[in-house]
Amino acid sequence: MLSDNVWLAVLSLVALLLQVGCVHIESPYSIMGKVDYSMAQFGLPYLTVEYDVGEVVTAVPYRACRPLWNKPEMKGKICLVERGDCTFTTMTEMCEEAGAMGVLVANNETDTMTSMMSGTSHVKLRAAMIPKHTGDAILSELQSGETVVVKLGHSIAFPPYL
Repeated sequence: MLSDNVWLAVLSLVALLLQVGCVHIESPYSIMGKVDYSMAQFGLPYLTVEYDVGEVVTAVPYRACRPLWNKPEMKGKICLVERGDCTFTTMTEMCEEAGAMGVLVANNETDTMTSMMSGTSHVKLRAAMIPKHTGDAILSELQSGETVVVKLGHSIAFPPYL
């Protein structure tokens, strides 16, 4: 029988190996497809293989470091924010307070993505970082009046008590 510490070490290794999942852009056709992303190391307090599917709405302000001005538009949507100026947790909390069902953090740098880690958080929604070019493409579609629908999910998240 393996001890709790051994199981914790195994689960931690699995978490590191499964950090990258996928975001699937369902529409519009011009940007449709699977996109690699870096999932947040906070949020979902349970193991899951569930997904959220929803319309994307751009956060105002775009870096979401303070309460969103477009809160009425955000309810039940996936919030698009740009990385920078504050922690990933703060951005995610601002979107959650506005009623978003999930968060896409568009990287503000063209190089590789980073893990989305932050301090203790009680966030209860999915959050993922996407590459800069993907964030730019989504933002461009939204600014041209298109509706962007995204499936957001990942295969594993660890409970806070492990």
